[in-house]
Amino acid sequence: MRYRLPGENWFGNFGWVFGMEIYPFLNSYLEALQLKEAPWDPRAFHVLWNHKNIMLLRLSYLAENDYIAPSNDLKNKYVEIEKQSLVSRNLFLRYFIEGRNDSIIRIMEKLRFIEQEERETLEKLLQRFPKF
Repeated sequence: MRYRLPGENWFGNFGWVFGMEIYPFLNSYLEALQLKEAPWDPRAFHVLWNHKNIMLLRLSYLAENDYIAPSNDLKNKYVEIEKQSLVSRNLFLRYFIEGRNDSIIRIMEKLRFIEQEERETLEKLLQRFPKF
């Protein structure tokens, strides 16, 4: 996944963010937001949730087309990752409405969970591909 906030330069020239580097980027953004050093912008959280949703579709495609053996374990893990991404996005929207910093803290906790689960799940997924 790659993401960049066009025109936003709230903590240095960060350029593009790829793959698992999205999580430290989002944490830095949330810290800046808490300090009122960044504007509220929901796009990153919506893109994160959308990406996890698409990953579920990719897993189904890979299994249905015999690229990998079907795995309920992988699918269930990604269902939970997608769900937690949606919760994070919704908490971010709630933060805009309520302005409570505890929403930011909860999002940071969710992001740590999502990052850890996704890292483990992707490693398991990669092991399922045949060696060439």
